[in-house]
Amino acid sequence: MRVKYISKKKLEEICVKTAELIEEEIERELRRVIELTGIRLDLSEEWPYSLDIEVSITSPYNYRGLKKKLEEALNKAIRRASELFKSEGLEELL
Repeated sequence: MRVKYISKKKLEEICVKTAELIEEEIERELRRVIELTGIRLDLSEEWPYSLDIEVSITSPYNYRGLKKKLEEALNKAIRRASELFKSEGLEELL
């Protein structure tokens, strides 16, 4: 299989945009009940690329009640990020 070369700079740009998408979706869904304290993305440097995402939040509310909304927001963001990756020639392997 051949894939087009993607520079480290371009991969970093994609990760920054992915973090922005995650932040945007979480704030859209849960802006009044949580405080987003951090988003960490780790993209491996070798092909096949692996992307790990970690989101940190705080909230005065019970996490169990927020879990479903948070997961929905993350899933939306990941779908949007997947489209971004596809536009750059990267596709998710299941």
